[in-house]
Amino acid sequence: MNDSRATEASLFLQLEPICDDFEASWQPATPPRIEDYLEQVGPGLQEQLLLELCSIEIEQRLRANQKPTTSEYVKRFPDYESSLKTLSQQH
Repeated sequence: MNDSRATEASLFLQLEPICDDFEASWQPATPPRIEDYLEQVGPGLQEQLLLELCSIEIEQRLRANQKPTTSEYVKRFPDYESSLKTLSQQH
């Protein structure tokens, strides 16, 4: 396995349980706070985890007939504006 695949596998193993827990906890009336989940990883993984959690939350909100906007997420996470805008184009 080359270094990039090993890194991807390691990243997946670290983030997947957190994402699974977030998704399992998500309820329209009382969704979990993304900010609380970001605290579970170090600064080097927070952006990737943020994008994964936002993606899950956006999908869940759309299923609940809500209309999430990019500006909501940029307001909450201004340091990641560019990445969040890119993510919003995927949904």
